[in-house]
Amino acid sequence: MNLQSLSALAGQSVSMHELQDLNKALQASGAPMAKASAGYPTQGQAGSGSFAPLVPQSIQSTLDTATYSEMAVKLWKKLTKVNVTSPLHESTVVSAYGNMDLDPFIAEGANGTNSDGTYTRKIVKVKYLAEQREITDVATMAGIMGYSGGVSRQGLAQQTIDGTKALMGKLERALFLGSSLMGVEGAGGEGLQFDGLYQQVAQPTYDGATGAHTIAANGSNYLNLDGAELTPQDLINKLYDVAAAPNFGYVNTIMLDPRVYAKLVNIATSFGRFQMSPSNSTQLVFGSEGLSIAGPGGMVSIEQAPLSTNRADQNTDPFGDPGTFTLPIANVAQAASGTSKFGAADAGGYRYRFVGVGDKGITAPVKVLTGVNETTITVLAGQKVTFTMGDAAQPISGAGGIRYYRVYRTAVGNTDGDSATYMWQFPRNPTVAAATVIVDENLHRPSTGQAYLLQMDPGVMYWAQLLDFLRRPLAQATTSIPFLLMLFGSLHVKVPTKCGIIDNVSF
Repeated sequence: MNLQSLSALAGQSVSMHELQDLNKALQASGAPMAKASAGYPTQGQAGSGSFAPLVPQSIQSTLDTATYSEMAVKLWKKLTKVNVTSPLHESTVVSAYGNMDLDPFIAEGANGTNSDGTYTRKIVKVKYLAEQREITDVATMAGIMGYSGGVSRQGLAQQTIDGTKALMGKLERALFLGSSLMGVEGAGGEGLQFDGLYQQVAQPTYDGATGAHTIAANGSNYLNLDGAELTPQDLINKLYDVAAAPNFGYVNTIMLDPRVYAKLVNIATSFGRFQMSPSNSTQLVFGSEGLSIAGPGGMVSIEQAPLSTNRADQNTDPFGDPGTFTLPIANVAQAASGTSKFGAADAGGYRYRFVGVGDKGITAPVKVLTGVNETTITVLAGQKVTFTMGDAAQPISGAGGIRYYRVYRTAVGNTDGDSATYMWQFPRNPTVAAATVIVDENLHRPSTGQAYLLQMDPGVMYWAQLLDFLRRPLAQATTSIPFLLMLFGSLHVKVPTKCGIIDNVSF
């Protein structure tokens, strides 16, 4: 067997002797093939970022995955898709059938007081999502390990499948955490993202110039656990809060992080009274295939949504071209605040890291330094920490631009900045050539997530879709095939008061 007969292997079984011959031929021709990213990889070393690992070197016929699968995409699958024909989509919501405070009783022969319905126009802007991919001409011709087994000439299809999964994962996370306030450029502008569930239900506000950050949602559909563990009692209370007047929401789905889901399963296993073995089996089963809770509208399913939270650890290296963002934090100040959520148990030293996210990539983590040493910031109970970023000369959009920051913080008393985990995201100051101010009042805590109480009904929320998933070829200027995977649309929560959020739930 030689290299010329490699293309004839598709769908066939080969003997060990033939594989040995093939291996010798590949080794003999390794030098010229190594020039192509889809060619023969360095023996004994792991490939990265290219098609080199997909060149068949063994008889395994399937492709393994170390990242998320389609099972992790929960919310997108449940959303109703509504096709729209304009980038600006409008809908009308009945806010009230009439004035509920008016007494309905009248005297004989009287006509009472006129009571009109209240109607609200809801507007959502379609946003544009894309995943750019590229594959060399060599990779389109080389046989790779295919999902269907054996050696196949499906390099472009493989790249399309993986790119679609990557875009779906980013879309799923944006459905929960997207915010049009991230990366606004200029007064009255709007960021590239659509508003996710958190933005539309909790309704947080940010001011990149002053650092002011508040949650506008009222107590009936928002609860801050301040880092405590979620209990079934919390869920029950909030389910009925959302159902009470004037919300009248009937939640039918609860989505939360798998780590929170596991704790609820443990509570059910430890304190629940139920049969531990199925009637048709003699095996004991811990936990359950499904978890649900009784709500005002019937049984509410509780589902784990792995992509409802951001990645916890810091990216250690910059990616893409976000610009040379090596400026220090210009100023750090601690001061008393009447809205601070730093309690007595939270008082102590912290270390922070900041990662800038732009149109062309993400930066390496930026430290708070005193000279050459990383600073531990001591916070007292009732205080806030204000950071003035050294980004006045950094553009907001385009090459080298930073649209928003991901902030990471250690646990109290931890002086290892590398262990800082994701806390929250904060937008740039929209004013050009002005520094961004970020304030930490402990409103968001690391190692926590959210529980989303949702009325999954097209009358409450849906995906406004202008363009379905599409692969669009780009101009080919080199010996590679570039293309975009695109999706145009936005999440439209028409009646956010019929949903609820439990925030800062401990993992």
